[in-house]
Amino acid sequence: MLVNLIFLLKTECMKNNNFFLLLLFCAGFIMSCNKPPVGDSFAEDNYNPVGALVTTSNTSGCFLVDPSISLVEFDVDAKGEDVSSVEILATYGDGAEVSLGTVSNLPGSAQVDMEELIAASGVTSPVAGDAISLAFKANTASGTYRSSNTMNFNVGCVSSLAGNHSYVSTMLVAANSGTACPTDPVTGTVTFTDLGCGVYACSDLGFGQYSSSCWNDSPATNGGASFDDVCNTINAYGVDQYGLAYEWVIADVSGPELTITWTNNYADSGTAVITKEDGTDWPPLQ
Repeated sequence: MLVNLIFLLKTECMKNNNFFLLLLFCAGFIMSCNKPPVGDSFAEDNYNPVGALVTTSNTSGCFLVDPSISLVEFDVDAKGEDVSSVEILATYGDGAEVSLGTVSNLPGSAQVDMEELIAASGVTSPVAGDAISLAFKANTASGTYRSSNTMNFNVGCVSSLAGNHSYVSTMLVAANSGTACPTDPVTGTVTFTDLGCGVYACSDLGFGQYSSSCWNDSPATNGGASFDDVCNTINAYGVDQYGLAYEWVIADVSGPELTITWTNNYADSGTAVITKEDGTDWPPLQ
């Protein structure tokens, strides 16, 4: 009986050892199967892009109804194959696409002269709002590739609204405020900073409403609070520090006084009479 018991114990131990060895073998096999078959750099080793994509940056200038003072400049570069040159193409309105020359050294700079553009396009008199589109072709050893990137513009006018202008605000409303707006006029100064091509940063989109007892807050502005002047048509855009958008309506222009009624999307509103800093007349804004 004792001999039989010892034999059974030895048999069970051998079974357990064999099972443990089988587990080790399977674990090693699974680990070996998880190794990357072609290495982590498969894409870099095997993917060779064909073609090139033109990129632009650092754009300055604009196209104006006066071609003699209109010039757009920008930097040109490309991604992909080595590029020997980039051809600049232009389309004015619904006209045919024309070539404006090439840039041979990349990265490099380019400029598009309005007088040359309209001459090549057959346009005699630019009109405010006309659309101009610039496109690009990259020339490489394997062929010529048209880029999906384009630059789009609208013809504008010369604008001169910058300055530190005084204002008088009345009829202020703050429907969602816990404090009352003042009944007396609110006075102050608003700064219009020229950002170029008819775009201006604005130091207070609400002309003193936030700073008054309506909210007792800082002026309604941030880095993107601005408006543009497209040939005397004014459009406020961007948002204030709370993400609120503003709408301006030109109610009256009388010499150096400009009257604007405004609202935002938080039920704030008011009317401001803005006096031009140098005392000269405002243009016929609308």
